[in-house]
Amino acid sequence: MYSFRDVVGLKTLAMLRHRLPLQELRKIGEWLHARYSEPWSELRFSVCGRNVVFEDVTGIPQVAGSGQVVLSILLSDVERETALAADALLDRQPEQLGKIVRSRNIQHNSWVVDGTRIPTSAIYDFHQAGFAPNAIRDEYPRLTLADIQAAILFEKSRALKAG
Repeated sequence: MYSFRDVVGLKTLAMLRHRLPLQELRKIGEWLHARYSEPWSELRFSVCGRNVVFEDVTGIPQVAGSGQVVLSILLSDVERETALAADALLDRQPEQLGKIVRSRNIQHNSWVVDGTRIPTSAIYDFHQAGFAPNAIRDEYPRLTLADIQAAILFEKSRALKAG
C-alpha cells in the first residue's frame, strides 16, 4: 500500500511534528511539493526554532517555505583559509629582496627590510656584535643574505653620513 519512500516521508513528518505545528508543516509541504517530487523522503531536514531548514541535492541549506539560503560556515574551512592567508602575508616578492624601505606605518618610520618589520638597525647591531650573515639569518629566518648585506651597507652609509 505504501512505498518505502512513503514510509520514510511519513517518519520524517512524524519527527518534525514533535517540533512544529501541523499547520506549519502543511504550508511547508505545499511549498516543497511545488519544487520537489518527494521532498519528505529525498531532502535532509533540520529545525531551528520554528523554521525547517532543508538541504537539497546541491547541499545548500535553505529555509523551507521561503527558499532563503542559510549561511553555513564550517570552522575547519575558515581555519584553513586563515592559515593560508597568514602564510601568504609572509611571502615576499622578488623585487622586495635586498631592498630597504621606510613607512610611517611600519616600526615608527624606521628603515626596514622591505616586506618585513625588521629594522636595518637591528641587523646592523648584530653585525657590529660580530655575528656573521648566516648567524644573523638564524635570528631572522625570513631574511635572505641579500637582505642582510643591503641592511649592513645601508647602515654603514648612514653612519658615514652622520659622522
